[in-house]
Amino acid sequence: MGDPRKLRKKYTPPKHPWESERLAAEKKLVDSFGLKNKKEIWRADSTIRKLRYLARGLVGIPINQRKGEEEKLLSKLQKLGLLKESSTLDDALSLKT
Repeated sequence: MGDPRKLRKKYTPPKHPWESERLAAEKKLVDSFGLKNKKEIWRADSTIRKLRYLARGLVGIPINQRKGEEEKLLSKLQKLGLLKESSTLDDALSLKT
């Protein structure tokens, strides 16, 4: 299980540290939203990546089996404020940072 005193990372840093396009986009996000550092962007990106992964997994399941899990995922995204009340699974798949 691991030592509870040692926290694990909640983000994955970019694979290549000096991509000028990515750096410019991150700088724009930091400036526009008043973020403290780029780790906050990476954390949000990792969270959205995980949620999109779950939504992609639900698409492959037959409709009658995925009904309850789809409702759970959509309600979670609505509580987080990422989706509106009348959203579908396609809206969850189109999330961006």
